[in-house]
Amino acid sequence: MGIEFSGYTLRKLSELDPLLIRTLTDLIQDGLIEPICGGEYQSIGPLMPSKDNLFNYQTGKETFRSLLGWDADLLYLPEQTISRGLLDAIVKSGFKSVLLEWNNARRYGTLKFPDRFLYGCPQLVNPESELLRIVWNHYVVSQKVQRYVFGDIPMDEVTSYLMMHASEGDGCLCLYGSDLEVFGYYPGKTIQKDSKVADERWGRFKDLLLSLQANYEFVLPSKAADLYFLEEKIEVGTASSPILCKKQPKYNPVRWAVCGRGASQLNAVCYRLSLEIEMLRHAELISSTEETRLRSLLAPCWASDYRTFTTEEKWAQAGFDIAQAKSAQLKVKRDLISKLQPAPHEILFVRGGKESKGPQIYDLEVRFPPKAVLPQAQATIGGKPVPTQWEELQYYRDGSIRQARLVFILDQSSGPCNKIGFVRQNVVPKTQPSQFQAEFKSDHTNISWNSRRGLCVDSASFPSVSNAAVFGTIRHGFFDSIDWDADFYSGGVQLDDGHHVYHDLESVEHVRSWSGPIRNIVEVKVTVGPVVQRKRYFIYHDFPRIDIEQSFLTNGVCSLAFRAGIVTLLPKGWNRESLVLMTQNGGEHNEIYPLPGSGISHSDPSKTGVSSSNCLGATGGWVAFSDGDKTLTISRDMMQNYTVPLIKYEEIGPHFFARIYHTLGERDETSLFSYRGHISTRYSLILSPGQTVSPGYTPHTALQMTSAVHL
Repeated sequence: MGIEFSGYTLRKLSELDPLLIRTLTDLIQDGLIEPICGGEYQSIGPLMPSKDNLFNYQTGKETFRSLLGWDADLLYLPEQTISRGLLDAIVKSGFKSVLLEWNNARRYGTLKFPDRFLYGCPQLVNPESELLRIVWNHYVVSQKVQRYVFGDIPMDEVTSYLMMHASEGDGCLCLYGSDLEVFGYYPGKTIQKDSKVADERWGRFKDLLLSLQANYEFVLPSKAADLYFLEEKIEVGTASSPILCKKQPKYNPVRWAVCGRGASQLNAVCYRLSLEIEMLRHAELISSTEETRLRSLLAPCWASDYRTFTTEEKWAQAGFDIAQAKSAQLKVKRDLISKLQPAPHEILFVRGGKESKGPQIYDLEVRFPPKAVLPQAQATIGGKPVPTQWEELQYYRDGSIRQARLVFILDQSSGPCNKIGFVRQNVVPKTQPSQFQAEFKSDHTNISWNSRRGLCVDSASFPSVSNAAVFGTIRHGFFDSIDWDADFYSGGVQLDDGHHVYHDLESVEHVRSWSGPIRNIVEVKVTVGPVVQRKRYFIYHDFPRIDIEQSFLTNGVCSLAFRAGIVTLLPKGWNRESLVLMTQNGGEHNEIYPLPGSGISHSDPSKTGVSSSNCLGATGGWVAFSDGDKTLTISRDMMQNYTVPLIKYEEIGPHFFARIYHTLGERDETSLFSYRGHISTRYSLILSPGQTVSPGYTPHTALQMTSAVHL
C-alpha cells in the first residue's frame, strides 16, 4: 500500500504523535507500505511560479528524508493537476515517477493512447526534461471503492468492475487513489476514529482487501512502475485543456485561481511576494540562504485548502501565514534601504526577469518628501538622463512633487539594481492635455476606437512589424454562420452574476486624452452594471505596443464572473494554418500548442452554476499568439493584480474566432469572494517579428527612504 503525505502533514504528525512516525518507519522497512510525496504543501503547481514549484517539490522530498529516512521517487500531484511546464521541476527535484489520473489524461492527451496503457507504466515526455514514468490512478475505480466503503453499493459491484479490467491480461491497476480521510472524517462533520460509522467503513475496506487477495497480488506503487514499465511515450495536455485536473470538468484549475474564498486576492499577494524574492536574489541583494528562508515562509500561502471550501479557522491561518511572509520581506527591504542609503530624492530601483534584448519600459507610482523633486525633473541613472514621462502629478504647497506616476525607459546596459535620481530640465517631461481623435497613427502603431461602444478597439496594427490589423472588432456578418452573427469587441469587460450579463458597450462622449514624450493616453469612464470603470489606453511612440488599463470602483460585488482585458484577434491579419498558442503553466519553458483543427472553450460553462471550464496558468505573466511571421504577446502586470486567461478558439468556415479574457473571478460551488473599493488591472499588447515572445511587464520594485513597499 502506498500512502500519500505532504511534507507539512508529516511534520505535524511528528509533533502530535511521534510514535506514529516510528510505526510508519517500521512498516516502510518491512516493505508493507510506501510513503508517497505530495510536495511540502498541497499546492496547485500549474498556477504557481516555477521557482515556487521547485521549492515545494524539493522541500517535500527533503522532509521525507529527514523524518522517514525515505528518498521518495514517486510524486502524487496535488488535486491531480498537471501541465507540461511542471515536468522539468519534478525531474529536477529528483522524482522518477508521478501518480496521475488516467481518465482526464487519456481524454486530453495529444495522441489517443490505447486502453492497454492503463495496465502499464508508460513514460511522460516533455522536450525540456527527462522522462518520467506514470503510475495511473483510475478515477472510476476509486469511486467504486469509495461508494462501497460508504455502504452505497455492495462489494460484488466493485469486484465485478475489477474483473472487467482483469480480462485485459497481465498488468497493474490502482485500486484506490483518493482521499483516505473521508472514511472517517468529513470537513464540518467529523466522525471520530472509534465511532460506529468509522468502524463500519474501515471494516468494509478491510473486507474488500481480504476478498481481493485471493485473485490479485498487491504491490507497492514504485514496484509496479518497475514491473510494468512501458517503453512507449505519451504527452498530456492540449490547447483545449493545457492543465489537467481530477474528476469531472467542474474540477478545473479556475476554482483555485479566482473562485473560492478570495482565491484571486490570495494569489495576487503570493505572486507579488514571490516575484520580489526573485528580483532581490537576481540583483544579489539577498543570499541563497535568505531566499530559502523567505520562500519557506511563502510556501504555505500557496496551499489549495486556503482557496476553495475554506473554513473560518483556515481563513484565519491563511491571513497569519500571509502576514508572516509579508513582514519578513518588509524587514529585508527596510534593511536594504538602511544599507544602501538612497537620498530622499532617489529611488532604489530593482528589476528582475531575464536579461532583455532591448529597452524596457517601466511604470512606477512614486511619492517624495517636500522639496525633494521638482516638476521639471528628469530621471537619471549614474548621472545619465533616461527617457522620462511624468503622469498624474500631485504637488505640495511649495510646488514640489508629492506623488506621481513615473514612466521611464532603461536599456539593457543598466543592471538589475540602480539608484534613480532626478535633475532639473528646461523642458518639462510630463503629459499635456490634447484633443481626442478616434484614430491614431504613427510609424509603430495604428489604432482606432468606437466611441459608440464604450471606446472599444475597432482595429489595431503595428506597421513597423506588419501592416495587417491583428486585433480589434469583428463586425456583424463577418462569419457566415447564424451562431456567430454578432459583433465581437476588444478592450471591453463582462460581468455575469448568473442572472444578468453586463458589458461596457454604451455610447461615450467625454473622452479625455494626453500626449507625452514616451506615450499618449486616452481615457474614458463607463458604468458596467454595479461597477464604474475607468478605461485607459497607452499608445507608445517608439514601440509596437499598446497598453490597456482597466480600473474598477466596486461596492461589494460578490461571486460573479468578472472578465476584463478582452482581446479579439482579427482573422484576416493571421495565417490560420500556422497559428499557435504559447504560454507557461508553472514551468520555466514555453508550452506551444498548435491551434488549427482544435476547439478551445475555457470561457464556456462546464455545467450549470460553473461559469468556466478551464484556464491557462500563464505563470510567466503572458500569453502569445503566433503564425510564424509575427507574434502578439499579451501580458498582464502580475505585480499589480492577479487574473488568469481564458481562451476561446473555434474555426468557422475559412475563418477562425480567437479571443482571450482575463478573469478576476468566476462562479462555481466554492465561490465566496467579494470585491469592494478599487481594483486595477493592466495589460500590454506587443507585436514582434517571427516567433519572438515579448513580455510587456518586467517585475520591478521601487524602494525609497520614506517607505519600503512595492510600487
